[in-house]
Amino acid sequence: MTEAPIVSIQCLVYNHEPFLRQCLDGFVMQQTTFPFEAIVHDDASTDGSAAIIREYAEKYPDIIKPIYETENQYHKHDGSLARVINAAIHPQSKYIAYCEGDDYWTDPNKLQMQVDIMENNPEIGIVHTAVDKYDQKHQRISIRNFGNPMNSFDVEMHHNECLTLTVCFRKELYLSYRRFYAENNLIERGWKMGDYPMWLYACYYSKPYYIPKSTGVYRELEHSASHNPDINKQIEFELSAFDIRMFFAEHFHREDLINDIKRKMVSQLQWILLPSDQKVDIDIMQVYKKYGLPITPKLMIKHVMLSNRLLRKFFLVVLDKYVRIKPFIRGIRNRIKN
Repeated sequence: MTEAPIVSIQCLVYNHEPFLRQCLDGFVMQQTTFPFEAIVHDDASTDGSAAIIREYAEKYPDIIKPIYETENQYHKHDGSLARVINAAIHPQSKYIAYCEGDDYWTDPNKLQMQVDIMENNPEIGIVHTAVDKYDQKHQRISIRNFGNPMNSFDVEMHHNECLTLTVCFRKELYLSYRRFYAENNLIERGWKMGDYPMWLYACYYSKPYYIPKSTGVYRELEHSASHNPDINKQIEFELSAFDIRMFFAEHFHREDLINDIKRKMVSQLQWILLPSDQKVDIDIMQVYKKYGLPITPKLMIKHVMLSNRLLRKFFLVVLDKYVRIKPFIRGIRNRIKN
């Protein structure tokens, strides 16, 4: 009888044919003192992804555990995808790791390092690492050893420091979160990211740990949920992150964080809007009102300027001119002083 896996890797695949071999190679190269499994879920891809998965499943049957869909589960938005994955996890595994089909691991000791840390430190529930960022458009590594420690719940509430492909965490936390998700009917909130609320939950109920070493490559695609050229999609994504933070602050009675969360949301929306000349379809003022932000004259002026493409463009021109002549003005001031 095959020994039960200690780690269950979840790998979601949809039309990842150009990248998938790198991803699967990152699994099978792992050097561990324990068995592990990789649940590779093909969500009815229309390219050659399923064929690649079959090839690896035949070659590495003890590691690659494939699931082939004939109907896309993700776009049902009814929890079907999570139910399929959860049913496939080995009942005796202790830890969950993630890596989607367009990312990949580069360190053969990744899982061993993370499991050793949690085995020796029962208070630690989640371990993440640094990554290298790969710019798919320009075909190059854009940032090496990228990452910051997810030191606490408070830190993670201000910014998502955790990249999914780097995570390994306790299965008991994962199952507890799935119950929490169902009990609070969180599927109805329509959040654009499934991982961020999971990290917040894990940080609240356990101690996180960060390894400042790259163990994989995060591929930045031109069109994805977190990297989209459409300004309205960017705003939707940021508002979703904001709604996640607000829910957790209210649910865990952390009212002390709410004002900072609201200020951060306003700041993030301004940074998204300012450099864009696209039309904004979302009524930002209604968003402010929905979440109880005080509509001050300063906020009104910013809203009017940022909601109008011509005003945004004019402001950028003025800002550019100011930046260009600022050294000249500083030089004149210095000469007058001297």
